Amino acid sequence: RYFLMREMHLGHDGNFSEENMIERFNADLANDIGNLFNRTLSMIKKYFKGELPSVMELEEIDRELILSGKESLREYIDALSRFNTAQGLANLMSFVRKVNKYIDSVAPWTLFKNKELNRLASVLWVVICALKKIAVALWPVMPDSSEKMLSHIKVKEDIKEINLKEEIEKWEIWKIDGKFQLQKQRGEKGRQQNGSFGST
Repeated sequence: RYFLMREMHLGHDGNFSEENMIERFNADLANDIGNLFNRTLSMIKKYFKGELPSVMELEEIDRELILSGKESLREYIDALSRFNTAQGLANLMSFVRKVNKYIDSVAPWTLFKNKELNRLASVLWVVICALKKIAVALWPVMPDSSEKMLSHIKVKEDIKEINLKEEIEKWEIWKIDGKFQLQKQRGEKGRQQNGSFGST
């Protein structure tokens, strides 16, 4: 389903091959989304033993990411409203890559080394908020995987009740019951590198 929505354009012929599908899965779902979820939850486990402090003190680089996220998600909604799912998902994946780049820029490992734990917690909460929005946005295309993503980041809301337009504006901490933990699953063909999230 993800491949069809990502590659096919309404009203135009499309090309399908198993090789292209696996390439797209590995590029978008494994390398980009899968890597983002895995590295974020792994850092929360490593630096805070899964219990992320409720701290979110924003700096300029955080606000820039949030603004970029709002713009990308608005473009995503607009594209889907015009049945242009390929463009919408391209906008969303662009934001996913920006979040990965944000992590590299703020270097949480350095913050931990320097014992800047409040700053570290704030950075990880910014990323967790981004992950929530990415999961909600993907729900029409990958419902099962989106619900698993939200479960991993301890979102208790029913995804069917979350309004993405309203969610875009919310970058705030929510109450967490228990610890953040990524449940490892068996890999499947087409998502062999970081295979926690599938195509359905």
